[in-house]
Amino acid sequence: LIGAVHIDLGFNEGQRAALHVIKPMTSTISRTTFASIDARFLHPKQHLFEMAGTLVSVKAYTEEVFLRLQNVFPHWKCNMGNNSNCTNSKCFGVVRCRDIVIAVARESSNRAAVNVACALAVEVLKANPQIIDRLREVIVAKK
Repeated sequence: LIGAVHIDLGFNEGQRAALHVIKPMTSTISRTTFASIDARFLHPKQHLFEMAGTLVSVKAYTEEVFLRLQNVFPHWKCNMGNNSNCTNSKCFGVVRCRDIVIAVARESSNRAAVNVACALAVEVLKANPQIIDRLREVIVAKK
């Protein structure tokens, strides 16, 4: 059809006809692809730091260190027990604001644990943006 318009009406009219047919498709594609490109293509850790800045810290812990830290942060208690699902997960990624834990993830490597914890924290903060303001208040109050 587009070729017939080119032949019958010439190059310029053919280009206009092609643009008329293709434009709705390209507009839809670019709108869905680029509308939230920043959020979809950011690394979880980068996304977290862009949302919360220096309010949060991210650390990876081995299972041994994490279990020892449960004494320092008793609200970190987790049921490790003899659960066979825990044997492959020996690293913990923790996102926190001072002693306030925002997210914890248990994975097979430090990097994976940190990435999952950051992604989880991003989702928590997106769902509850007022948490960031409350964390700021906590930091100011503790100074």
